[in-house]
Amino acid sequence: MTGFALPKTPIPTFQHPWPPVVNPGVDTAEQHAVSWAKQMRLIEGEASERAIVRMGYGRCAAYTFSEASIDDLLLCTEWLVWIFALDDRHAHHLHHGGTQWQSFARRISAAVDGTMPEVEPDPLVRATRDLCARTFARTSSRMRTRIVDHIAKLLAGFRRETYYQRDNLPGVDDFISTRRLNAGMYLFCDLLELVERADLPEAVHRSTEYQMLLDGATDVGAWQNDMLSLSKEEVRGEVSNLVLVVQHAASLNRTEAMEDVAVRIRGRIADFDLAEAAVPAMLAGEDLPAGTRQAVERCAQGLRQWVNGFLMWSLDTGRYGAEVSTAFAVAH
Repeated sequence: MTGFALPKTPIPTFQHPWPPVVNPGVDTAEQHAVSWAKQMRLIEGEASERAIVRMGYGRCAAYTFSEASIDDLLLCTEWLVWIFALDDRHAHHLHHGGTQWQSFARRISAAVDGTMPEVEPDPLVRATRDLCARTFARTSSRMRTRIVDHIAKLLAGFRRETYYQRDNLPGVDDFISTRRLNAGMYLFCDLLELVERADLPEAVHRSTEYQMLLDGATDVGAWQNDMLSLSKEEVRGEVSNLVLVVQHAASLNRTEAMEDVAVRIRGRIADFDLAEAAVPAMLAGEDLPAGTRQAVERCAQGLRQWVNGFLMWSLDTGRYGAEVSTAFAVAH
């Protein structure tokens, strides 16, 4: 376990599975996270390589995609490296005034939809094109549309975040809406479908019950992360954190705000449980093959594993220590 200070308030999580299952391909994923980042030129030099090893992004993939085949696990590892690199790039732009972010986000969007120019100097934009092209080759048009939409939502969440200032924090409800977008969980739910060979019908994916599962898992995972990463973010002057927003909105002290967020997490876990219990009845009302019904149930179970696995990794990574700087290269 790393040396960063854990919050005094216990972080609630799903009872099952705990501890989460770890994919047996974890060591291969760890090596692949570094080799792919180097191949894409997302890291430069020995210091960057040591830093990304300390982050353990391959372990993160092994915790969150515990049932994936080795090929799927490596693809999901790449997506995790990508989203953390994107998150760090956003933080870099915020620290330099945020004016470059909109231009950069447009270039990421072009890489996703295939309109990126052949000559592109930024390695993260090029990595985006490479990753999307290989992923889309393995998915249906329906899943591709979802992935594109969820990346657009991720970028929109980052855009909203650029307007946050310590003396201009959003209200709690507005923040929660933004946090759902920039957490990236919807994208990883898509990858969970890919791993499970689910490719859910739109009627199921858009159902109230399934959307409650997605939102519930997103909230639980994002708010757990906010409790864990608060110290690092404060050191870096970042304010996009539910603990800070709740503290400001309700005029609480830090301990009270932490406890408030923990209560909120427990409430969202209860909401998730209710939605999961309602899934069989929802499926019974749809004309679906037995294999699709089973895939939906596996995806719901996989969301629990994903959130619990991400928390387990978070307790064992170097990413949330205040002293750790980003491993990723930034194009100038």
